[in-house]
Order: sequence, then C-alpha cells, then structure tokens
Amino acid sequence: MTKILTTFTAAALMLTSVQAARQNALEKEMEGYARDLFRAHPEAAGDDKPRDAAEKMYKEAQQEKLLELTKADEKKLRKREEMVGGGMYTTALNELKSLNSKDPKITFLIKYAENPKIKADEKLLAYRLMQHHYKTGAEQAARDRSKRLATILTNYTAYKKDHGGKAPASLADLNLPKDCQKFTNSKGEEVDWIYIGHLGPALKTNNTHVVLAEPEPLGDGRVCGLDDGNIVTFKNSQIQPHLEKLAHAKSGQNGGTNENGGNANGGQPVAEGALAGFMKKYKIFKELNNNKEPTSIDDLNLAEEDKKYTDPASGKKIDWIFLGQSSRISAGGDIKVIVVAPMAHNGGRLAGLSDGKVVRIEESQIAPLLNQ
Repeated sequence: MTKILTTFTAAALMLTSVQAARQNALEKEMEGYARDLFRAHPEAAGDDKPRDAAEKMYKEAQQEKLLELTKADEKKLRKREEMVGGGMYTTALNELKSLNSKDPKITFLIKYAENPKIKADEKLLAYRLMQHHYKTGAEQAARDRSKRLATILTNYTAYKKDHGGKAPASLADLNLPKDCQKFTNSKGEEVDWIYIGHLGPALKTNNTHVVLAEPEPLGDGRVCGLDDGNIVTFKNSQIQPHLEKLAHAKSGQNGGTNENGGNANGGQPVAEGALAGFMKKYKIFKELNNNKEPTSIDDLNLAEEDKKYTDPASGKKIDWIFLGQSSRISAGGDIKVIVVAPMAHNGGRLAGLSDGKVVRIEESQIAPLLNQ
C-alpha cells in the first residue's frame, strides 16, 4: 500500500511538473503579474480572496487568448527580442491613460508598462493587456458619455416644452446634474460642451438639427445630440468644419474690443480685451481639433480688432508674438506661454497661456526668454 501511494505521489508530482513545463513565457509572466496585482491592491479582488482573484484573472486572460504564442514567438522571446514596436506600444499606453481610470487594475498596469527595465515577455504581456483593457474601458466610457448626453437632451426637451418651444440660451439654464455640466476630455480636463441649440436649425440633419456636440472626437466620429432627443455619431471630418464655424459664430465678439478703449462687456483695456478674445478662439480651436495646437494666428479666425496688440500709450497696433506649440517658455508644470504682447506697458507684458488664461508677466522675467 505504501509503495502504491508513493508511486501515485510521484506520478502526481511528475504531472504537475509536466503541466508547468507546458506553460509558455506569457503564461508564466501572467501568473506572477496577477499575483503581484492583488497583493498590491487586495481591494481590487472584490468579494474574492486575492489568490482566487488572481487565478480568475489568469483564466480570463487565457480565454481571451491574450497569452497565446507561436513557436516562432517563443523563440524570439527566448532570445529577448522585442515583439512590439515602440510606436505601437506608446500608442497603446497613451490610449489606456486617456481613459483617466482610477481602477487599480488599470493604474497597476500603467505602472507595470512604464517600467524602464521591462523585459521582452513583460512588454508583450503589457501590450496585450493594455489593448484589452482599453477596448473594454473605452466601451464603458462611451456608454457613460451617452448617458450624460441623454440626460442633457432630456432636460433640453423639457425646457423647450415649458418655454413655448424656445431653446435655452445656454446649458446653464437647464439646472443639470453636476456630472453633466462639463465634458471630461481624454486628458481628464473638464471642458464646455459645444452647445448650439440656441442658434436654432443652423446645422440640419434629416428632419431635425444638431443642438449639442462633444468637444472632442470619439475615434473617427463626433457624438452629437439632436433636437428630437436622439444621439448620433457623425463622421468627424464631415461635421467638424460646420461645428467650428458655428462655435466661432457663437462666441461672436464677446472677447473682442471696441474703439473706445474698452471691450463690449465694459471696461477692460483694449489690449487685455483683445487677448481675452484671442484666448477664447484658441480654446475653441483646441476643443474642435482634438487638443491640437494652432500653427499660426490665422488658424484662429480672429475678429479684426483681436489680431493685433494695441499699445495703450500710443494706440499703435502691432502683431502679437505668437509662440504656439514650439514655445519653450514655461509658466509652471506643463503650462506654456503661447502668445505675448510685443512690448511692455507699466513694466510688464500681457501673455496667454496654454491653459487659456491671460496673465501679466514682469518685463524683467519675460524679455530675456524672448531674446533667446
């Protein structure tokens, strides 16, 4: 009996050893990855024990075929050859970051993927996991975005019903839930929706018209809300020029100036009012072009009075100094100075920053940087 038991135990150990030997490089790495994840973030296991959650994650990765390797792939990994191009890897990483997820599974994966000493098998695993998580995360993000858009349209329709068919002048009139008041873009920033409902049927489609649009594309499309309450996705290349034109019309001269030394909203100096108009158009341009920087002032479709700096002393009009995306002048963190007054007034210069703000910078600070 003892001999039989010993033989059985030896056979079981051999079987386990053979099974382990059958694991490819990705399967082995995935086991360690899942174990490390739930050790670092036991809360991510939910109601499961960390060990059970790790096993479940491993099996899900197998089912999704994230761990499959050909013999040629195995050979390359044994030679430590990279199987994911740098551009593809960076794109996958940036896409995952664009979800701005606080899920510990995502944050752990990003940290894992950014390890400067990452090995070939780890890099391939990270790439496949990033693609998988982005796909599922983007689908959920799209569903969440649609829900918020639907809520806005419901309130928009109710407002029109209560006001004799008249559309609200702005979304602020709708008393929206806090999570619907702003759109969260791919960088995690809260920005304004593109609302054109108050312009009436300025952008018609079939038997209705566009009243609301997301301020950045979703892939190759632009998600819009219609006056009849429906949500649709248009091809971005087709609708963006129309949205841009209407957004410019919507902003009108609000940021511009008049000839009496103040802007239309009363009292701002000409130069400051002009720069406010400049930065408004700059912000609109970026929102409509997926955060792309304008290459020149001409891209902004500025009002004539905003195109030049007006010297408060002489009234002389001079071109703004436009630094744009090539600016090397930092205003703190990732914020850059993108446009500067061509001359100082009272010891300082007006400047527009990449976050859309208008500030005054001491001449002693800005002049040396402009001369570099």
